[in-house]
Amino acid sequence: MATFGPRLQAERQRIGLTQAEFAARVGVGKSAQSLYEAGRRGPSMDYWPAAAAVGIDVLYVVLGERSTTKLLPDEQELLKRYNASLPVLRQAARSMLVPAESVPNLADEAVERTAAKHPELSPEKQAAFRDPGSLDDMRVLGKRPSSADVKPQSKKKKAAT
Repeated sequence: MATFGPRLQAERQRIGLTQAEFAARVGVGKSAQSLYEAGRRGPSMDYWPAAAAVGIDVLYVVLGERSTTKLLPDEQELLKRYNASLPVLRQAARSMLVPAESVPNLADEAVERTAAKHPELSPEKQAAFRDPGSLDDMRVLGKRPSSADVKPQSKKKKAAT
């Protein structure tokens, strides 16, 4: 039971759902989903068909073997294009596909530079640049700063401008 939890979490993240969203779709509580992902508790047999219906690769979660028959639409399209491409392009695609942990995160550096360029943004808005984890943060990033977001200038700076 200790090994399926991280795979379940990875699958849930792959399909882009939070624990609460996924739990609601498969008919369990968020705390139960958290326990499953931590490997501290196993789900009932009713859980697995519901998880499969949401898009989870149950074979992978339970046995650690990827199912090639249960692909998401974008994965199916990628595989279709790969199979239709020339051998040299297939080789190029394989050389580009490496585990994410082996690639330096250049986005972190770009986010830090962007936050540094906009010191007028409130600390909450700058934090959204660094950690755009929720939809609310993503909406924040898409907006221009309002007067409420801008730190007031000191009187000396106002006089200088």
